[in-house]
Amino acid sequence: ANIFKYIVKPWGNQLKIILEEAQKYYLENKKNQYKDSLTSLKSEHTILDSLYVEIKRSTRYDTNLSTVLLSIANPKSDSELHAFLVDRFLLKRIADILALELRESDFAGRLKDNKFLVLLTETDQEGSGIFINRFMKRIDQFEKKVNKGLLPYKIDKALYTLKHDQSLEPEELIQLLYENLGKD
Repeated sequence: ANIFKYIVKPWGNQLKIILEEAQKYYLENKKNQYKDSLTSLKSEHTILDSLYVEIKRSTRYDTNLSTVLLSIANPKSDSELHAFLVDRFLLKRIADILALELRESDFAGRLKDNKFLVLLTETDQEGSGIFINRFMKRIDQFEKKVNKGLLPYKIDKALYTLKHDQSLEPEELIQLLYENLGKD
């Protein structure tokens, strides 16, 4: 029923305090619906909405839009502990590294199944390659200095640059990325 708090009469001065708490709770939840709770990147719905907007914007203003799909694969699918650690530790760290590489105009969000979608606005294919190289270099540093092979994982990637004269729906673009995942 989404009840915040049950109060009993006489409530006296409590009512104002409870209403302020309820408003604060509501605003915090509203703010968090746009972020993925684990990675602090955009939520799945928010990044897909951003993709739709950026496709329309790139068509309207004749700019390129590069998209990157990253998949974090868990090679030890038989281990529940390993899966938990990948989900909790590695995804958060990889998301943090990803966020460091983004420009202010770029977007990244977490999709289901340990995948990240990155939108690189006004970026051509060469620029998206530069982004991926910088990101993978930071991942290598993380692997050498922090993870040291303790939690094995594999990152597959797919890139697609939507040129300003192309017309694709977001679903078609996502499908292209999934089809090309891991085909470096």
